[in-house]
Amino acid sequence: MRRIGFSGHTTSNILQDNFNRQLEWSLLPSDIPHALVVNYSYDLPFGPGKRFLNTKHWSSRAVSGWTVAGIQRYMAGQPLSILVNNTLPLFNRVLRPNVIAGVDRTTGISNGDFEPGRDRLISNAAFAFPAPFTFGSAAPTYNDVRFFPVLQEDFSLIKNTRLTERVSFDLFGQFINAFNRHRFSNFNTNLSDPQFGRPAATNNGRIITVGLRLRY
Repeated sequence: MRRIGFSGHTTSNILQDNFNRQLEWSLLPSDIPHALVVNYSYDLPFGPGKRFLNTKHWSSRAVSGWTVAGIQRYMAGQPLSILVNNTLPLFNRVLRPNVIAGVDRTTGISNGDFEPGRDRLISNAAFAFPAPFTFGSAAPTYNDVRFFPVLQEDFSLIKNTRLTERVSFDLFGQFINAFNRHRFSNFNTNLSDPQFGRPAATNNGRIITVGLRLRY
């Protein structure tokens, strides 16, 4: 038996029917089938002791000490768990809906075209409320019902300037989510809620910070 989650992104091992655990077989809510994370840092080859402008002229010092760094993340979204209000007096922790055969479980709208006040990520037509006093047929998670993928690029530019043998300072700029990619999250996965399939949050937009750090 695989562990499942109540909120769609935890692994708290909550069962719908403790006497039929085969129904709990599904992907973990933390499943990420594809992920690429690139982390790098590069010292620009300019200035004293470097390949280019290796002189004692002031211009050489002005272009020396620069470092470019970045972290780029490209990952598939995690599965979502579809639920309904639990109306069974059986001490079960969750109740899931029935699945409608032959109906796409997602609307197919991409993150770039998604309008939160109009669109839904999950299709209402793919699920139905179970009959009174019965369990739903839906699995805890599905491979095709996921959060939007994570696409984010963070960069930094650092200039190190040495003043004396022991004293130097760094001038740096950081660019978080540099391309200002928008990603909706915290989707409502309760079929009983009118906001089912709609997001309650979004990621932070582009953040730029500039700072100065003294070393001694």
